[in-house]
Amino acid sequence: MKNTLTLAVLCLLTVPVAAAVPASEAEARDILKATGVRGGLVVHLGCGDPSTGSGQAGKLTAALRASDAYTVHGLDAAAANVAAARKYVASLGLYGSVSVERLTGPRLPYADNLVNLLVSDDLGEVKIGEVLRVLVPGGVAYVKAPASVKAAVGKGEIWKITVKPMPEDIDAWGHYLHDAGNNAVAQDTVVGPPRRLQWVAPPLWLRSHETASGIQAQIAAGGRLFYIFDEGPVGIVDERLPGRWSIVCRDAFNGKLLWKRPMPNWGWRQWGKSRFEGKDWTALRAARVSGPVEAQRRLVAEGDRLYATLGFRAPLSILDAATGKVLATVKQTQPTHEILASGGVVVAHVKASAQAPAGKRRGAKPAGSSILVGVNPKTGKVLWKTPTGGDVRMLHLAVADGRVFYVAGKNLTCLDLKSGKKRWQTPAKTPGGRNLVAAGGVVLILGSTTLESYDAAKGTLLWHKKIPPRSGGEGPDLFVVGDLVWPGMIPVDKAGKPSRKSDRAMALGFDLRTGKQKKRIVVNNFRSPEHHHRCYRNKATSRYIISGMEGVEFLDLQADGHEQNNWLRGACKEGIMPCYGMLYVPADQCFCQPGGKLLGYTAIAPAAPKPTPPVADARRLEKGPAYGSLVNRQSAIVNPSAWPTYRHDSARHGSTTASVGADVTKSWRVKLGGAARLTQPVTAGGRLFVASIDAHTVHALDAATGKRLWQFTAGGRVDSAPTLH
Repeated sequence: MKNTLTLAVLCLLTVPVAAAVPASEAEARDILKATGVRGGLVVHLGCGDPSTGSGQAGKLTAALRASDAYTVHGLDAAAANVAAARKYVASLGLYGSVSVERLTGPRLPYADNLVNLLVSDDLGEVKIGEVLRVLVPGGVAYVKAPASVKAAVGKGEIWKITVKPMPEDIDAWGHYLHDAGNNAVAQDTVVGPPRRLQWVAPPLWLRSHETASGIQAQIAAGGRLFYIFDEGPVGIVDERLPGRWSIVCRDAFNGKLLWKRPMPNWGWRQWGKSRFEGKDWTALRAARVSGPVEAQRRLVAEGDRLYATLGFRAPLSILDAATGKVLATVKQTQPTHEILASGGVVVAHVKASAQAPAGKRRGAKPAGSSILVGVNPKTGKVLWKTPTGGDVRMLHLAVADGRVFYVAGKNLTCLDLKSGKKRWQTPAKTPGGRNLVAAGGVVLILGSTTLESYDAAKGTLLWHKKIPPRSGGEGPDLFVVGDLVWPGMIPVDKAGKPSRKSDRAMALGFDLRTGKQKKRIVVNNFRSPEHHHRCYRNKATSRYIISGMEGVEFLDLQADGHEQNNWLRGACKEGIMPCYGMLYVPADQCFCQPGGKLLGYTAIAPAAPKPTPPVADARRLEKGPAYGSLVNRQSAIVNPSAWPTYRHDSARHGSTTASVGADVTKSWRVKLGGAARLTQPVTAGGRLFVASIDAHTVHALDAATGKRLWQFTAGGRVDSAPTLH
């Protein structure tokens, strides 16, 4: 990311002082409307609410949570304000989604690029540079101007809106293979070998290794992450337990869940009924790759629009990317098999016949003729419809530079993007290719052992050549980086000759216009040859080819910064995604590397451009009122019937000598306010302790009666059972 950030000051808002103070809800609505923030992490610095004049700490803080799409964190330097704000938020039952913490010092308690909106009437010790550090690209600071500015202007309060710009050195990933040209290369120089965890989201695992992969598509655009996800029960394979598929939207920089939209007509019943229905699911093998490849081509994002099919045989729908609201459904595109968006036109690939059953081997060809439909993304109006005269194979449709390219039958054809009219057509030397990429003014077709290039403007064949075969499960990768095309990676032996499996990998770069080999990179001790390649495609950036042999391997195209990371692994069929300066790694269903693999849906950042300055212990650690009051620091728990820690004792035995009768009846029940998730309880000395995880609160109860004795709200989530000592 650049060393300097340009401030974009959009406006100065003058808020007249009215006789009656407006409600905090109205003020929050005005702030969200003025800043255009439609979800994410909101920080309210100074949660004593002097801006409202209400005298109620936490009122505006709570009101800034306008919907479930927002998480709000209040900060205040005054302990009394923090306590009062916590009490108010808890009284609303919102604590957790809205929380409050004491700020000591000039550094905000957030990672870089994490906050969508920061609201403050007085930054205090915090400098605007620190605010910009924590804002996501496109994030907004809404800060009251100093009194000197107010005095100069006159009446009213003046608020300054500052927007953090999107850095030029990071890139989005709006299609399955990055862009409409199928060139799976992010123009992102920030993505690099993993060093930091930006965020993690559920689930820890996908449903099963033997059922369809629970992540069917994954893209990112407009600062948001979108994916198609199965929320069915994890680890249980049974025909009677249906999938629960949804399109999920999260903030790409902090992982905040923004919205979910159910997809009831999606799953194996739509694409693989003959393979799964009535079968013994305990005997299923390798069904994780049973989903058709076209599923990954059904989700495309561009700016503030999301394009998708809301069912497996549904037409193209246009959604508001911020809310998931359907803006238009283009009925003339049913059933849509692929979606591409470029140059102000959405292209839907429509087939009259259904997808071939997934019960056949992967790669089974669907029969029928294809029709391409151009759609206006703003209105949903059909601009043109062009029959292709044959079946357009998956991954053999691309859009680039105002042109649509496809292979149908034995011909490579080019259409005008705006009108759908034919520009040229030529016989393809490899009509049964495995991949088509349009980039850099050429159209490339990759075969099993061939690669050919056509002039994108005229359709003339520029070159056709033999290339080394891929093996070990490598996908049909084709990466255009600058003026070179790289046909993925090739396992090679000590002599540099292709081999079935090897710890060595070779990458060859060919000139786009001539086919001449310009670069050859061989990396030793780079991969784990004892395993097959992951069940998904490799990806690339302008610097790295990122392969998925055992985990995530970075092959450096510019220097010697090659690196192997077996502790990261993407979901089958989909894999990882490099964009926005990070590596997006969805949860997976694999049994490999169980002791070292990072779990969950994660966003992984490279090394920081400069180290985080240390924070003194005096600022990091806070002494509570009971600190120093304990006379005997040795444990006073001697009752063997007690259960004072998560696994009973420090040796983690998880057992007790206490007797529990066979007939168990309910003695008491108590409802604890706030978020619903609780930790395991622990007990000793006649008291029971349990934490409300997302409400950041520890509760103490009388073990015999359930009477509430006291509660304590911490500065963050309490995600584990308390320990008594």
